[in-house]
Amino acid sequence: FSRRDLSRDAISANSVVIAGGQTGPDSLNFWSSFGTASLDSELTQAAAYVSGAFGLGKRFTLYYGGRLEEAFYNGGLPSELDRVDAAAREEAAFDDDEFLWQLNLNPHFEILPGIYLYGAAQIGKALAPGDGGTVSGPDSFTDAELFEAGIKTSLLDGNLYSSLSVYHWDQATFSTRDASARPLRAKGLEWELTWSPIESLTLMGAFTAQRVNLRTDVLGFGAIPQDEEGWALNGGILNAASGRSAPDNPDMVFAGMPELSAHLYAAWDIGHGFQVSGGPLWRDGYFHDMQNTLRIPSYVLWTAQLRYDAETWWVRLHIENLLDEDYWIGQEPVFSAGTLILQGSGRRYQLSAGWRF
Repeated sequence: FSRRDLSRDAISANSVVIAGGQTGPDSLNFWSSFGTASLDSELTQAAAYVSGAFGLGKRFTLYYGGRLEEAFYNGGLPSELDRVDAAAREEAAFDDDEFLWQLNLNPHFEILPGIYLYGAAQIGKALAPGDGGTVSGPDSFTDAELFEAGIKTSLLDGNLYSSLSVYHWDQATFSTRDASARPLRAKGLEWELTWSPIESLTLMGAFTAQRVNLRTDVLGFGAIPQDEEGWALNGGILNAASGRSAPDNPDMVFAGMPELSAHLYAAWDIGHGFQVSGGPLWRDGYFHDMQNTLRIPSYVLWTAQLRYDAETWWVRLHIENLLDEDYWIGQEPVFSAGTLILQGSGRRYQLSAGWRF
């Protein structure tokens, strides 16, 4: 965070940040009480389940299930925090319980031999834990639902498998900065194909279209986009604030992930123990920050693999990013305001071998 003087050969004392279990001149450690940075919690769950299936003729089956659950939890700041007085420790303590439930229905209908229609409906209340599985209070629990419908095929004596599905889900991602579950909603479509036109060749492909929205008009705690000088001096972090808006993103489309992606993969058994496989992965361009100021361009990555398999041993050469494509990847689009964008790895080789015994 801009404490390092890059013009000096050595790291100065000003660049050393005391943290964690280290102690300062006052003999106190630096474990933090901010948000859920240091949180100790215990969770006990007791649940009853029911599941079954109902058939109507030979072609239709309805699978059903449910869960009733009581979650007891308590927690607070652990004793290892030196810089917390008794009043603050008492205020942070909590002891409560939550009732969780879930219902699901899954119809399955064979319309023609090898062609099936299916559906899924699941609603309930779920736990959205923080880092390490911690529970911080009622905000660690969220409503969740999933609705999905599609068609699956298994044809040509099992040599051709395909599926097409559409779905809608509501769930949450836990924010350690806000100590609450951030509600999300998604709608999407997925298509998958596996085909073996001949015994020695298998083709696999997939296409995904998914849009995720944040179900709130206000962003959580995080950094605010800056001008070029601000990025350079502050790393986009030191100006963090709460209650941020995103006027250029009125639908609150969740950033940091492509909405469209596809891949194709082929595996060919050449014979005499040799196998070769590989294919492309395509990801469409997308905004990396919730304010829609930074956009990661689309890219295509190729992988390839050559394998020799003998009776008692095998050897494999795997190559990632075969064409050494320049591309960018991002991390954590909400809190960091898009500052954590890195160049993806170049061409990488991995040679591995094994012996059977």
